[in-house]
Amino acid sequence: MNFSGTYGIATGNPLTPHYEADAEDVSRGTTNSLRPDRVPGVSLTAGGGSLGNWFNKDAFAAPGGLYGTASRLSIPGPGSLTVDMSASKSLRFGDTKTMELRATANNVFNTVQYSGVDSTLGSGTYGQVTSTGAMRSFTFMGRYRF
Repeated sequence: MNFSGTYGIATGNPLTPHYEADAEDVSRGTTNSLRPDRVPGVSLTAGGGSLGNWFNKDAFAAPGGLYGTASRLSIPGPGSLTVDMSASKSLRFGDTKTMELRATANNVFNTVQYSGVDSTLGSGTYGQVTSTGAMRSFTFMGRYRF
């Protein structure tokens, strides 16, 4: 019987703050690329870190001019923690025939992996976690070689 497993911790993909475009912005072709202003002196992480408030929403404001001062990829995204395991067994029948049985489990401990955070200034879910990654899954395999 063979056992194997992997363990991984990954930092989240950073997010870019932006705001909803109006009709004039769409006609100029700048949809979803307009960024808000970054409010000076306001911490991006203070008061954040929960599902309903992933980052400090007060750190951003509607821009005073055409272009905002918030930088791309300035909001830290949620990270992930994964533990995957597998077990396999090979059985020999005669000289050339073998049977392999394998079971694989992904996300063994069914840890919730937050994957989406709304960074659109002015939306109803602004600053909230909106989606999760895949839950635990099992795969079973049998292979007969002759």
